[in-house]
Amino acid sequence: MCSITIGIIFQTGVLPAQEFLIINNNRELFRVNIELCSIQYVSSVQIDGGGSISDITYTDDGRLWGITTDGRLYVITEASGEAVLAHTLPNNDMPFFTSLVADGEGGIYAAGANGALYVFDTNTLADTFLGNIGYGSAGDLTFYQGQLIMASTTNQMITVDLDNPANSSVRLNFNAGGQIFGIVTFVEDCDNTATYATNDSQNGVAFQIDFESGQLSQVCSLGTQIFGAASLLEFLAANPIVVETVNTAPTSCTNPQGMIEVLAGGGNGPLAYSLDSLNFQSNGTFTGLFPGDYTVYIQDGQGCSASRIITVEVIGEAPAITNISVRPDSCGLGIGGIEVEAVGGLLPYQYALNGRPPVSNSGFDGLFGGVYEISVIDGRGCMDSQTIPLPGGPGPQIERIGVKPCGPGQNSLFIEASGGDGALAYSLDGGPGQPAPEFTGLDAGTYLISAIDEAGCTDSRPVDIPLVDPLEFTDIGIDACGQSNSYLQVTATGGSGPLAYSLDGDSLQNSGFFEGLSAGLYTLLVIDKNACTVISTISIPEYAPPRLLSVDVAPSRCGAANGVLRLETDGGTAPFLYTLDGREQADPTFTGLAPGRFLLSILDAEGCSTTDTVMVGQRCPIFIPNVFSPNEDGRNDRFGLYSGEEVQVLAFRIFNRWGGMVYEQLAFSSLEKNRFWDGRFRGEPAPAGIYGFYVEVVNAAGEETFFEGGVLLVR
Repeated sequence: MCSITIGIIFQTGVLPAQEFLIINNNRELFRVNIELCSIQYVSSVQIDGGGSISDITYTDDGRLWGITTDGRLYVITEASGEAVLAHTLPNNDMPFFTSLVADGEGGIYAAGANGALYVFDTNTLADTFLGNIGYGSAGDLTFYQGQLIMASTTNQMITVDLDNPANSSVRLNFNAGGQIFGIVTFVEDCDNTATYATNDSQNGVAFQIDFESGQLSQVCSLGTQIFGAASLLEFLAANPIVVETVNTAPTSCTNPQGMIEVLAGGGNGPLAYSLDSLNFQSNGTFTGLFPGDYTVYIQDGQGCSASRIITVEVIGEAPAITNISVRPDSCGLGIGGIEVEAVGGLLPYQYALNGRPPVSNSGFDGLFGGVYEISVIDGRGCMDSQTIPLPGGPGPQIERIGVKPCGPGQNSLFIEASGGDGALAYSLDGGPGQPAPEFTGLDAGTYLISAIDEAGCTDSRPVDIPLVDPLEFTDIGIDACGQSNSYLQVTATGGSGPLAYSLDGDSLQNSGFFEGLSAGLYTLLVIDKNACTVISTISIPEYAPPRLLSVDVAPSRCGAANGVLRLETDGGTAPFLYTLDGREQADPTFTGLAPGRFLLSILDAEGCSTTDTVMVGQRCPIFIPNVFSPNEDGRNDRFGLYSGEEVQVLAFRIFNRWGGMVYEQLAFSSLEKNRFWDGRFRGEPAPAGIYGFYVEVVNAAGEETFFEGGVLLVR
């Protein structure tokens, strides 16, 4: 089949899901998974005499066969690619063989581009010319529902008449974007098949064929030019089971001698016959049968089956059920009934319900809604049966009642119910029904809840609503202290379980305290564990909180606590309370302060406050001498700085008259006297003279400052 073919045959439990074999233009075999659209290399086929393999097929014994365009038939070993020449078809009229397919009886069919059709019998090793189809083979043959199908060079699917190939006819016309180079049938099970086709694309594009609609849909692209495809069980599609003849013999009810004789053909392997699909026999003859309808099952050696319903007629008049009266059940109470009338046959009649022992009464009462089989048996034992539906399902069923206790006049109930006939309505204490399954605004107490269907069937349940205190606000404290500085303190009682709070729909929190608010309207919600809620709208008014305008600082003197702070404010509501590092007073002036940084707080009469930090400096001068004498006499031996308080020295540098640095110390305390300059340079006494200095310090008030100048070194 000079073809890009994608096709499969499959039987559950035999092959992996939709796997089959392909051969490309280089004689390479690949295993294909059509669901994953993937291929896996298997082997390369070696043949004597050269040429390409134009198609491949499996026979029912599991052997893989291949054909060349000049008619050489090979048996191929999949794993190794070894090929053994088995037969050569006649090639006198240059048929150019492109297609190959096997049936389940040892026959391999091959067709050529000139329309010639041959069959090779693998049992006798002889070939037979069947005739000319009248259409050239483009690339493949396949079986579909027992019918041989060929893809022609005219982009048509041809139904091949095996008895007279010249009578073959067009089955489908469609466009596959090029010539159809391959078709193959995938057998999912004995009753379901899928047929695939490919065009002459270099990418191996596969389509699925719908023979009923005449359409094809693209399913895969395998990325290689395909010349042939085969599936292990494709032959199953060649031989469906066909019931050829049916004979019956009638019988009486008193002496059952009925007979069924079925003859079937087709299938794969020996056929077996059964009346119950469990116990099979080798022939289709069944005797000793009562009158009635029988299903005959035919199964072949592959497990595929067909069936036919066959009637054994009764000799003489048989009873027949003519009238049926049905009384529907109601609300699932089991009050339905069925009564029948019968004619014919031999009196007296007896009646049976669902195969139970027969009785003389033709009516059956106390039935629930459902499907029943009523049988009438006459005096000869002949029987007629009818399947009778009896209306009336069970009534509604209340599955769950939810109670939401929220306090007097605020409680609610909701119902979950199912079943019944049509839409359900819900009633409280026998009142009118309503479509909504919820009742609100209830007090504590016991209620009767009912679910009612359109047939008036009812399911009722009592339910208790416990007495609980209503959820309510007991205190709402508002502190309006200006933009992003106001807060709310909310207290609520009642309800059930722990309470949660929310402001303006934000997430719930366990506390009723909300801070960082501004002036405006807010919606406050409190909810308990039963989802009961209480809501209030709260207004925070505009307010100008106290604000620190200015701070007048008088620094302390060196080593003394005599600094002074004088504060000026605006906004807020008098009187004010001023706090400086925990020291509270009504006067905005603080005295007796040591140098340092302080935390200041101003609180007004409305509880609004502002905080800030203030710095109290100190007047503590730093002295730097202009001469020193490093002669190791214990006086003025080092050049440094002096102050009444400790000073942090950030940098201490000495320079000679040419600007060269002769000494440096960084980050030390003025109390570390040995860090000051001892009048040496590189370990040797520096010569007398004037030296420059640069000093950076943090003074006792925490302020950074620097000093620079000259110092005279004398010896």
